Amino acid sequence: MLRRFGWSLVVMALSMAACNTNSAESPSGPAPDAGAIETEADGEGVSIVRDNQREALPGQEQTLLKIGEGISVTENGRALLRLDDLLTADLFHGGEIVFEELAADEASATITIRQTGGMLLNDFNPNAASDRRLTVETEFAIVTTPGARFLIMREVNAPLEWIVNLGPEDQDGASSRAGDDIVQVTAGGQTQNVRRGAARWVAPGSTPGQSIAIDLKRVRPWVNTIQSGETQLALSEVLLAPANTLGQTGSLTTVPQPGQAFELEANQQGSVQLTLDPIGLFGKPAYRLEDCNGDGQRDIVMENGKLDFDFRPMLARALALDVTVVNRAEPAQGALWGLDPAGDEIDRVVLEAGPDQTDTLSLRGAQPFHRAVLAMSDGCFAGFSLTPPDQAGQPAQPRAAATIPPGGVVVNILEQPDERGSADDNQLEAAPLSSGSVAIQIDGDLADWEMLTEQSGLDWTRFDTITFDQGCANRFPEASTAATDLGGQVHFAYDETNLYVAFQVDDDGYVKYSGDDETYFLGDSPQLSFDMDLLGDFNDGNRSADDWQVDFLPDPEASRVALWQLGALTSRSFDEARLAVAPTETGYLLEAALPWASFSITPQPGDRLGLAANINDNDTPGANTQECIISTAPEREWNVPTTWGTLLLRPGSR
Repeated sequence: MLRRFGWSLVVMALSMAACNTNSAESPSGPAPDAGAIETEADGEGVSIVRDNQREALPGQEQTLLKIGEGISVTENGRALLRLDDLLTADLFHGGEIVFEELAADEASATITIRQTGGMLLNDFNPNAASDRRLTVETEFAIVTTPGARFLIMREVNAPLEWIVNLGPEDQDGASSRAGDDIVQVTAGGQTQNVRRGAARWVAPGSTPGQSIAIDLKRVRPWVNTIQSGETQLALSEVLLAPANTLGQTGSLTTVPQPGQAFELEANQQGSVQLTLDPIGLFGKPAYRLEDCNGDGQRDIVMENGKLDFDFRPMLARALALDVTVVNRAEPAQGALWGLDPAGDEIDRVVLEAGPDQTDTLSLRGAQPFHRAVLAMSDGCFAGFSLTPPDQAGQPAQPRAAATIPPGGVVVNILEQPDERGSADDNQLEAAPLSSGSVAIQIDGDLADWEMLTEQSGLDWTRFDTITFDQGCANRFPEASTAATDLGGQVHFAYDETNLYVAFQVDDDGYVKYSGDDETYFLGDSPQLSFDMDLLGDFNDGNRSADDWQVDFLPDPEASRVALWQLGALTSRSFDEARLAVAPTETGYLLEAALPWASFSITPQPGDRLGLAANINDNDTPGANTQECIISTAPEREWNVPTTWGTLLLRPGSR
């Protein structure tokens, strides 16, 4: 009988003679037959497919599948398959497979499977001892591999398939087979690799989506739950966080060329590609830039025009779309609709605002949007928001992307800087810690930092520049009018082992990031951007392997640190960092020790590093959103290292 022994083995105890003609007959099942694959029903809901007929396979009963035959399972059914030591597979979650080709001997093997729906979990060619290839033909793609552990799953509520390369079986990441465990997916005339620990999606008629790094600590338990027949999240919810970004037209200097994609905003989740339609609604469309709502930023005037949104470059799920527009025609002369991966409409909202009225059109669909279209006969596009769910996981309230400041006055959220050190020269210094100097203790008490200031002569550096404004004028609800909305100062020190940093933050109300990933910057939080090879790529504005971002979650009860590798846009928990957070009357203080080894460098006194120290602000409880950033680097852009400042490791005896 076939038995399941856990995730690492996927499926076990099947025997088959296609690759071993000396195998003995199993006492609990049918005799092996060359050119067949042994299968067993793990419980109810499994059927054999032969000659377009379905015959139930009782639980724990085995049978042999030949070319042209297949097996199907219900939503809670599960079937286990094996071809000697060449292939073990697990079919569940309402899927069906048919074996199209099976040719195997000691030198080579070719297996072709057609999969319809459901989830197929494969462990193919574990020993990589010969020339072998597995091909799975799905509804939207062709997936091939010479050897890998991978799964293919059709989303239940969307025309979308996921291909996930699960990597080696053992938990420490060491390979149990030769080769690179590469899975290839072909769709839309394009072939892309899916490497270990990565995933790609495919939709009807599309090319493979972007490679997405996966967290196996989340994926493995999710698969186990699916295997057990329990209701579970969609795979996209496990792999991708909700999208959260704002894009405003004020960044445009010229009207984009119709038919050519452009961006309004990019963050660590990626960017939305926008395109003005050269055909438009009826007749030739006209587009130009003009301040339509009096907020001092130029908007895109659309006359008989259409604007396409493409969310597919985002490494996130577009769950809620808010588009801010100014209508200059009669009501109902415009609309916004969201589309699924196949280009079919999910939801639509009609522009009901009257002439010269500003409105925010909002879409909240039952599944993520992959594209959207805005059409207006005479109006202005002022910006958009991909709005994440609230803290309870419910769709958030609409978020406008453009507002008219009260009384036409732009509110500066910062206190006026005093005479203490500022970052106007865009260079900060870290004090060296020698054997006779102050010892920095990571304990939430800044007395040692004040002593270091007196000893080294290096003072705290004030934050005095707004570098990101998507709501800096917002105030925390019921905050005192005398309280500082946002302000702060930062201090650095170093030794051979660590870089030490301390933040003093003034904030009129703490809004903690409530998500379960590492995008702590979507709540109130300090942040550091590093270029650890400043001389090596001084004039290169592109992200690379030596560019890092450290995000702090300043929760006194459960503080955490995340380390982002900006070149690959991957993150992990920065467990080796030491962190302490303490509340103050005006906000909070945070200090941390960051090991140099985590950045793969061994700095020397006198070295200069690229640096921008930043503080994120969110004044909307119940939402994970980045409304305002102040920084020590006045021109700071998160993804352009040449816009950051520098940190000098001040020479001194250590």
